[in-house]
Amino acid sequence: MFKSSMTKILTAILATAVLCGSAAMAGCQNSNSQTNTPSSSSKANAENGNAASAEASEVSKVSEIPESPAKDFEYEIKDNEVTITKYIGSDAAVRIPEKIEGKSVTVIGESAFDDCTSLASVTIPDSVTEIGESAFDDCTSLASVTIPDSVTEIGMEAFRSCSSLTDVTIPDSVTVIGEYAFSECTSLTDVTIPDSVTEIGMGAFWRCTSLASVTIPDSMTEIGREAFGECTSLAHVTIPDSVTEIDEETFQNCTSLTDVTIPDSVTIIYDNAFFGCTSLVNVIIPDSVTYIGTKAFNGCTSLESVTIPDSVTEIGGEAFDGCDNLTINGKTGSAAETYAKNNNIKFAAK
Repeated sequence: MFKSSMTKILTAILATAVLCGSAAMAGCQNSNSQTNTPSSSSKANAENGNAASAEASEVSKVSEIPESPAKDFEYEIKDNEVTITKYIGSDAAVRIPEKIEGKSVTVIGESAFDDCTSLASVTIPDSVTEIGESAFDDCTSLASVTIPDSVTEIGMEAFRSCSSLTDVTIPDSVTVIGEYAFSECTSLTDVTIPDSVTEIGMGAFWRCTSLASVTIPDSMTEIGREAFGECTSLAHVTIPDSVTEIDEETFQNCTSLTDVTIPDSVTIIYDNAFFGCTSLVNVIIPDSVTYIGTKAFNGCTSLESVTIPDSVTEIGGEAFDGCDNLTINGKTGSAAETYAKNNNIKFAAK
């Protein structure tokens, strides 16, 4: 992961440096700032396949990126702590200072880097505990971000539409991933969610169309509405025993989703939870579930078999509409049998 991240940082810096050569393509406002670029020797080593030498050079170059000067930021000081309110520089690679005017930088404020479209990499210091709402929203060139262990909360829409971001490691200190925090990060393929996270907000990874697999940690108690909706490359997901409810539209239109494990802890599958999961073939509903919501599996056109226990007492309207090849497996006299007969779906008694 470290080597990959270093490579991505410098590749992004090199690519963006060309764009930053003119004022028209400057990151935010200050077009006179200089952009750090990798040396030609480092590039040559990488091209020649000398992996060890290239890695050493890359690490050296990243470590040489200086802290961005205070003049590149607008900020507020309160109770001896600094909140970054706006980035006004233009560098492709930004290292946020740990201190400004001798005070610790603790918060990346709301929309602080919003729409800095030439920003390619950002390093956040260990002093920061909070990444605010929309902090890096629409930073379309941002390919690498380092989030320190000091951060406890990633705010709503913090990295929304960062369409060049390919992977992100969320540190163990984070407990909350805010609503739509990484939504529409269309290049995001890998995300590490630590055991410290107890809540994934609504739409947190919505429309991350390159995300292929996700493991939800045992610490998770709530997965917000639309959390992984329209993640069209998501093929496998494991939901831990700690989760009690699968919220509305959680996996809606995850068209590559072929396998899902629903644990015994889940009691409710809400409306549209798996709507439009056209590759889902087989689902086993555990004995803990009592309610399957409206359109919960609607449009799952490949669904051939679903096992519904007699613990389920209510199945919402159109829950399995469009599942033309479906057989519902359940007990005679159960709500599952009643639903199957009322909706002309094949029923197999177990």
